[in-house]
Order: sequence, then structure tokens, then C-alpha cells
Amino acid sequence: CCQVGVEESRAAVIVDAMSTACDERAASRPARTFDAVVARAHRGEPLGMRVEAFGAAMHVVTVGAEAGRDSAVGRYNRAAATECRVREGDYIVAINGCSGPLAEMAELLHDERFEMTVRRPKVSTVAIPRAGKALGFGVAYHAHGASLTVSNVDEDGAARRAG
Repeated sequence: CCQVGVEESRAAVIVDAMSTACDERAASRPARTFDAVVARAHRGEPLGMRVEAFGAAMHVVTVGAEAGRDSAVGRYNRAAATECRVREGDYIVAINGCSGPLAEMAELLHDERFEMTVRRPKVSTVAIPRAGKALGFGVAYHAHGASLTVSNVDEDGAARRAG
């Protein structure tokens, strides 16, 4: 049910209760995945994060985008256990159990209370010895986005040889 007109302190209590649930469920979920229940204290409260489409998920580009103002995600993060805080670079793979299409997921971010399934990225560092050749891969990005995607790997480039 919506949290219309809920006082700030009550919303914080709801978030505190959900952060405990996040801790308990984290152990039973795939590695790097958790659920976060976010509740706005009042209609129109800023979400507190910026996302962009990334494949079948939403990429969290910034957290705390409304600097100096309280926000729903900021309040959730302050109450949540460290391993269950939403961070830049995370992926939102479902909202209220909806895992697509992205337009429907984005619409659910406007609700006053919703549950996000968040997945941490797998970060890898790869050294590619060039040996005098071009790296041999292309990248794609959105003009106003923060994500960079490898779009192709050339057959004769250093990246392909490196595996």
C-alpha cells in the first residue's frame, strides 16, 4: 500500500525493518544480489539515484543525485546493512518482481513504495598485451550516459588474442 502522508520518522522505521529482511535474504540469494525496499516519506520526495537502461536492467549511475536533500534511496542506504546499500555501478534487475520491459520498470520507480532486486556488477581487470597491434575492439555508449559497453572484438586484434 502507498505511504501517502506518512511522517518522516514512520518511513524511517519501515526502512529499518526492511534492511533487516535484506540481511536475512542475502544469504539465500545468488551472490551479489539483494532486495531493497524503498519508501518515500511523502509524495514528490526525490528518489536519490539516477539510472540508465543497460540491456535488460537499469544501471545505477549516481546515488545521492539530489545533493543536500533527503531522498528515499539515501534514507534506505543510511538504515541498510553495508552489503545491502545501493551503490553506483549496481544493476536493478527487477522492481516489484517485474523484470521488464524497462519502461514498465522505470514507471514503478515513481511509486511511493517499491522493492528493487539489485545485482552487484562483476568487476574484472584484464591486461591486453598489444605486441604492436591495435587493441581490436569497439565500444558503444549513450551520449548522456555513464556506461561503456564493448560492442565488438576484431578477429585479428590484441583483445581477441588475449582471450
